[in-house]
Amino acid sequence: MTGRFGKWLLTAALSSVLPACAQSRHAARVEPRTPPAQASSSALAPAPVQPAPPAEHAEAPTAPVTAPSPEIVPVHNADLPADKPTVAKIAVAATEDQEPEIAPAAATSKPAEAVPREPLVDALQCFLDKRPEEAVALLGKYEKTNQDLFLCLLPLAARLTEVNVSQLGDHETAMILDQMNSLAQPLRPRAALTIDKLCFCRRVYGFGAYEPLPDGHSFKPGDDVHVYVELRNFSSEKKELAPGQVAYVTQVVCAAEIYDGTGKVWRRDQLVFRRERPDESRSLRHDYFDHCQFYMPNIPPGRYTLQLRATDVPTRRTVKSAPLPFRVSDLAVRGS
Repeated sequence: MTGRFGKWLLTAALSSVLPACAQSRHAARVEPRTPPAQASSSALAPAPVQPAPPAEHAEAPTAPVTAPSPEIVPVHNADLPADKPTVAKIAVAATEDQEPEIAPAAATSKPAEAVPREPLVDALQCFLDKRPEEAVALLGKYEKTNQDLFLCLLPLAARLTEVNVSQLGDHETAMILDQMNSLAQPLRPRAALTIDKLCFCRRVYGFGAYEPLPDGHSFKPGDDVHVYVELRNFSSEKKELAPGQVAYVTQVVCAAEIYDGTGKVWRRDQLVFRRERPDESRSLRHDYFDHCQFYMPNIPPGRYTLQLRATDVPTRRTVKSAPLPFRVSDLAVRGS
């Protein structure tokens, strides 16, 4: 009886004590901690004393839980465990898997070799310094044709550093023109042979002097046809006639072909225009023309074109003209 009564007495005592302990624990966890400056006077009053639980069931008081403020803490490699790879170790491991890149060796700088000075530069300086004899000696390195061109250009260039073209006198200007013409002469035989003008004419008197036929003029088979042609960049050969007497010979051969509207050639044997003899002049020619003459072949009426080909005999340069249109009819229609 005593043992059963003792168990009942212990159960009743625990039931009265445990709710109070639970309430105190809940209050300690939930209620916010009041700062000392804002605590009320009632907080200073002593709390009611609760009966202490038996020693074997007492729990240690729990301190209020507050969340720590976030704080950035630097991480050092020494703080990491030895088995954890650091960023530096990872980078090293990545580079170790790749082939090492070999930087190109720095180019050894060598002193630049001095470029030989062109004699032309020194020759120009000699003309600027009024020392033409030395300039002529310096130009001896070049080919004869080049020397002749330099001896015309360099004195003129030196002169134009002293005076403007508008300040030149008439005699000096004429001398410069002669020099420019002498410059062009050795270049003409090397330039492309060019046809400057081509037309049908009624009469031809000389260079630039002719009576052209009107556009749309019609020929009939057997008509006498005259063609005027101007040429540029022809060559002339110097010929000695007698002691102290020279002439310049220009020899150009012209030929032509006639085409119908379909491009068919109606004159297989070319229309060749030959002078009685090559052009000969006591003075060097700067312009040249040819008077080509033939009889219209017996071809059907219709529209045709004539193409002329000129050949400079000494240099064998050839040029072909643009198509020159004309008509052929049964009845001769003469232009005015």
